[in-house]
Amino acid sequence: MLNTAPRPAQAEPATTPREQQDELALKLAQKLAACAPRTGSFPLPDRLKQFTEFFQSAYYYFDEATKTQVSVSPVAEWLLDNFYILEQAIRQLEEDMPMDFYQRLPKTRDGRTRIYILAWAITRREDNRLDIEQIKTFIQTFQNATPLRIGELWALPLMLRLTVMETLAEGLATITKLKWDAAPQPDLWQNFETPAVTEAMVINSILNLRLLATQDWKTFFESTSVLEKTLRDDPTDVYAQMDFETRNHYRSIIEELSQRSLIDEVGIAFQAVQLAEAGTSSREKHVGYYLIGPGRETLEARISYHPQFFISVARSLQKNATRAYLGGIAAFAILVCFLIILYTIHTGGNTAQVIMAGLLAILPSSAIAIELVNGLIVFSIPPRIHPKLNFERGVPLEYRTVVVIPSLLGTERDAPFLIRQIEHHFLANSDPNIFFVLLTDFADAPEKEMPDDEQSVTYTRNAIQQLNKKYGNNDYQPFYFFHRERLWNEGEDCWMGWERKRGKLDGLKSNTNFIDHKRFINHPLCHYAGCRYIITARKRPPVNWHVGTPIEPG
Repeated sequence: MLNTAPRPAQAEPATTPREQQDELALKLAQKLAACAPRTGSFPLPDRLKQFTEFFQSAYYYFDEATKTQVSVSPVAEWLLDNFYILEQAIRQLEEDMPMDFYQRLPKTRDGRTRIYILAWAITRREDNRLDIEQIKTFIQTFQNATPLRIGELWALPLMLRLTVMETLAEGLATITKLKWDAAPQPDLWQNFETPAVTEAMVINSILNLRLLATQDWKTFFESTSVLEKTLRDDPTDVYAQMDFETRNHYRSIIEELSQRSLIDEVGIAFQAVQLAEAGTSSREKHVGYYLIGPGRETLEARISYHPQFFISVARSLQKNATRAYLGGIAAFAILVCFLIILYTIHTGGNTAQVIMAGLLAILPSSAIAIELVNGLIVFSIPPRIHPKLNFERGVPLEYRTVVVIPSLLGTERDAPFLIRQIEHHFLANSDPNIFFVLLTDFADAPEKEMPDDEQSVTYTRNAIQQLNKKYGNNDYQPFYFFHRERLWNEGEDCWMGWERKRGKLDGLKSNTNFIDHKRFINHPLCHYAGCRYIITARKRPPVNWHVGTPIEPG
């Protein structure tokens, strides 16, 4: 009996270049899913040395050809004019691909890094021209099946440079007949055709290196990272508002955790987001609370993280910082005293001399011990990065900030100097949600009021009004001037501003509108009600950086 059942429909082969690239990306994702970091050889330095020697030979070849030939080939012109781009690419690979970074990259069983195979697939196109959007699409399609690690995405531009230089060297070898040992194709490449070498391929390779050198790879990374997409699900939506350095620090923490856990980077990020969603306070609802804050131990327990021995010891010391610090000083001081006493005994000192040597050694031994412990702390504990929000486009309304210059009106030169200083702060940090306040006292005096007091206050008040007319408007008055009268201080036996600088700041922030009018004799109508932060200014750094620092809730 004939089988008349309809046959299952077969997928039509990809026809357009986009479909072919998507199909290739998915095939590679399936074949490379099992790649893992493997320790092995580090062939990159030798290969870069070969590139340097070969490209120099090609340069000399074309340089001599231009001297003896009437017409110069386009390849010769392109190589001679853009040789610095090749040198730059080699130098960047040398600097940005150290051995420890290379060893952490996932590899196939034959030792090829996965990201190198992807770069090979991207560069071995028929037209040999790179397009950033096509690269982005290829990487995103690959990650629909197999997510790439953080290190792999950062290594992609380096591997693209490497594979482009391989193509360039092959093309130059074919044209110049110079000897060149071409890199073997990856094992997975047996079913793909390699385009024929042409002069256009060499020229396109140089254009590709120029494109790779000018691309913003930070933006590319964040637009293609599955991990980044997961972290942006932060329930408080604070993560997306952070600056790049802070986001990169969070990602580095996850990369560190994944190296000592059975869960991959994306899985760890997902666990952090889940913990944040279950948080009860605004701090606990931010992913940073579980990456760099008190919730770190909770996340580590959930992902079965096993820290290295030295990390465990360092954490134990930090939890008992005072005991560890004083105990370390005591231990080193005793050790130094013991060595001095031992030396005294060894040189034949009697009992009295040994006791005297031990007593005399206490102070210098303690000083040496303090220096040693402080040095060990600086050496072993890295600086802590403060999370920051990105206010490059301006300070949001909910983060309105007051920049305060606390000072004294002591001499006739003080007021003009302070006016210039506050104007400089404004010009460097002009923003409708940043306000600038001169907060002043009179200098200490034997009387509550001195003859020149009113002149200084009047000058400063008028100067502030002129600045507001110059830079402000009806809705935004950027400058303010608050001044306090003198109070009698029994301890100092003089008339002075109460608690000096601390007292001024305390009076400024005493209530929600940042001002206690009862403490100031000069208090204009405030347009900055609802400000959340105070910055005390001394020099002239950009204020926006400081405004974003204390806000992050992790």
